[in-house]
Amino acid sequence: MPRSHAFCIALAWWLLVGATHALAETCRAPDKVTTPSPSPAELSIPDKDGLKFTIYDHSYALLIGESKYKRNRLDNVPGELDSLKAALESQFFDVSLYLDLDSGSFSEVVDCFIRKVAGDRKARVFVYVSAHGATRTITFKNVPRKIGYILPIDAPLKSDDPSFLATALPSSQFLEWAKWLEVKHALFVFDACFGGAIFESKGENDDSNVAPDYIYSDSAQSPVRAFLTAGSENQEVPSQSQFLKLLMSAILGQSDEADSNHDGYVTADELNVFLGNNASESQTPSSGTLDDPDFKGGKFLFKLPTKAKPLTVPGKIETAAATFSKIFLSANGNGKKAQLYQVEQLVSTKKGVCNENCSNGNEYAISITVPKELPAGAVFDDLELTCLDGCKQYPDLIDGPGISTDKRTGSVRFRTNEDSALWRLRATVAVKEEKADEVIVVNANTNQVTSVDPNQLSVAVTPVPIQADIADKVHKIVLDLQSDDTKTRHGARIELAKVLQDDDGTLIAQLIRGTTTGTYRYQVGIAEALADMKDGWKSTESASKDILLAAKQRVKDPTLQASIDKAIKNFRSSVFYEVGPDGWLTKANQLRPPKMSAGPLPSFDSLQPGQILKADSEVYLRAGPGVTYGTFGVLKTGACVRIVSKTSGANTPGWLDVVSSKCG
Repeated sequence: MPRSHAFCIALAWWLLVGATHALAETCRAPDKVTTPSPSPAELSIPDKDGLKFTIYDHSYALLIGESKYKRNRLDNVPGELDSLKAALESQFFDVSLYLDLDSGSFSEVVDCFIRKVAGDRKARVFVYVSAHGATRTITFKNVPRKIGYILPIDAPLKSDDPSFLATALPSSQFLEWAKWLEVKHALFVFDACFGGAIFESKGENDDSNVAPDYIYSDSAQSPVRAFLTAGSENQEVPSQSQFLKLLMSAILGQSDEADSNHDGYVTADELNVFLGNNASESQTPSSGTLDDPDFKGGKFLFKLPTKAKPLTVPGKIETAAATFSKIFLSANGNGKKAQLYQVEQLVSTKKGVCNENCSNGNEYAISITVPKELPAGAVFDDLELTCLDGCKQYPDLIDGPGISTDKRTGSVRFRTNEDSALWRLRATVAVKEEKADEVIVVNANTNQVTSVDPNQLSVAVTPVPIQADIADKVHKIVLDLQSDDTKTRHGARIELAKVLQDDDGTLIAQLIRGTTTGTYRYQVGIAEALADMKDGWKSTESASKDILLAAKQRVKDPTLQASIDKAIKNFRSSVFYEVGPDGWLTKANQLRPPKMSAGPLPSFDSLQPGQILKADSEVYLRAGPGVTYGTFGVLKTGACVRIVSKTSGANTPGWLDVVSSKCG
């Protein structure tokens, strides 16, 4: 190669590098940015063999909101993008947010962002633009052609305005930016309405029938450049974006319909179908990809939080006690086993004073710790904050969710304006075994910690999943509860009561959660089944009774109210029984046979199932036998209970399982 040619190439290269550095140095700073950097930055999950599988090593998001137009302002955009920013940060996106860009800076901002992230080949990129859109029709070779445009705040809203072309940004420019990217997956979303063929290939995929493990496939992991728009030509962007509400409900796991194949992930294709099915009549969302076989086969993924049924609690309850429940027995790659448990705490938020931008609100803090009943080797494996009911937007995260250095405390601080919303902080606890040939087991009734031989687990109190035949049976019963045939419904209630009689409270908790969103017949059926249980019902969740109490206050149908009331009265709880030194009851818990007015009272040992006891003062009703269990409320003075069972092997004092009863 001649020296002059080499010199020219080198000069061109250094000029290009210098221009890139200069561009980076002159890029406009975001109005808001994620600080600190997302942790973890990567999105990794166990694959089918339990090994670490990294889907993305980084996640980048660019949010642009245009609100301060001279005409037809979009005043809700800043607050909406704040909510979207928080939601994306909860999924470990590094977010850059810009507001009110004019035509001179709009392209520059997108250009800078694309150049900054373009080379991260295992990353995902999410670009969201909320703005007015417009459509302009031109004729080329006697063929009319529509071109869509995104409008910066200084662009005229009418496409025939003389200054339109000088200020509006053709939507096709985003196709060019998409082609620059070398990342794995990119999704461009436009909360704007315009016509024209922005997409080179229309999106027609539906992932509802795709196998749950498809995300590990080479096809799903191949590159993709996907696009979504809120509406088409002649459709208006509403001042409050229904499109964004639907999108956020999908990626935050608040709409089961969005995850059509129920695998815990929402893809861009699933988003398109969900948005199309649920959008208002005034908007027609559409989607597409680059018409390039190298950029249309992959699946842009959002990993959903653990699904939870909505809960409703009375407004007076602000914080529910932390609950501690068993999950399952698992094994790692070395054959060592660990017992897994779950700790969660609920907080009911209330609406704060809202300023012009609705940016301030009440601040809440939730903290949970590894229960003291567990060994020192028990640590939190993960931590998540999820909304269970009444949430319209994700909160402003102040600190966390995060786990302490010793992994035994989890906490979060956030700010929200939500009125009567319910939030849950939940963590999984792994109890690591100390010896290779033993398994740690915690008795959920006595809280006693033991080490057992794995071959003897059948005689230990070990948590096991609901048996397949029981699960299938319950599923059929639930369907029969909602049958059009009266006889079938009544039979299903009786059958369900029999099945639930041997339940440890886990299945009952799940069924009660479903009452907040279930059909009328489902609600009546569950309530009647709980009322028909011979020895009352119990639940692993301290919020279960509150759900029924709230439902009773909310519904107006007298039949449903009566059914719920019977179910509440048939609730089984644990109470503490103790006889004082003088043979009478101590002040802590004054329970006695209704007709006794003087001691000595029966000893704990002599009490028998079926016996009636009356409260001389208020007595705590607990979810289980121990002060570490959450309380369901109190037994009022003068009320009576029937003994169902008592903690075995205990002398005075002791714990009784009781249900409500008449005193006569």
